[in-house]
Order: sequence, then structure tokens, then C-alpha cells
Amino acid sequence: MQRGAEVTVLWSNNFRERPFDDSALWDCVKKVAVDVAVPPLVNRIESVTAASWFQTLSHPGWVSAAVQAAKLLHAEREFDLVCTRSSPSTSHVVGLWCAKIPKLPWIANINDPWASQSSPVAAVASFRLFDR
Repeated sequence: MQRGAEVTVLWSNNFRERPFDDSALWDCVKKVAVDVAVPPLVNRIESVTAASWFQTLSHPGWVSAAVQAAKLLHAEREFDLVCTRSSPSTSHVVGLWCAKIPKLPWIANINDPWASQSSPVAAVASFRLFDR
């Protein structure tokens, strides 16, 4: 960003009930951050459909909402690449789908995989699971 890169950050203020990193290191990102709220579970069919489509049991409603938000943002201003950061590792599922559809390069910064209770990282590592 300091060298002129245009950046958009997807995140969720209500992803989990635990506190998130609100240190001053993130201040430069706040102006480009898009809060993608975890949608309320309205009906289990939608959740099962999202889990099946995105091939994840880890927060499929949020994955669906984040991918949809990314599609809208990409339509406004095309991305050059997708970069994801964990934890939670569910962000990598979103990154995979955001990068796959428009065939963009994807960088996954995988932090401590033991830091979260669910770990879809192994599934994300194999693109063959997601080919249709």
C-alpha cells in the first residue's frame, strides 16, 4: 500500500466470539477493509447447499457471503491477485474460490494451523477436490 498498490481486505467483525487482533499494526488497513458479516442461519438447506458448493463444513454461510462480496468488488475493480491469511483457516477456502473463478494468482499465508479448532487447510491444499 505504501508503494501505490490498491488493496481490499475482507474480514468479519462477528466471525467468532473471541477477540480479534486490534493492534495498531492494522490501522493502515482499516480504510480499505470490507466487513463481511457472518449471515444468520435462516435455514439449514441454505447452509447445506453452501457447504456442498464450497466443499467446506467450516462456516459455509460466511464463505458464501465473502465470495459473493469479493465477486462484487472484483466486478467494480478487477483484482490482480488474491492473498489470504490465517487463522482462521476458513479464509483460505474463501481465497481459493475468489482466485479460482477469474483464474488469479493466490498467495496463502498459513500461520499456526493448530491455532483454530477447525482446519480445512488440508482440503484447500488439493485443487483437485474443487475441480468441477
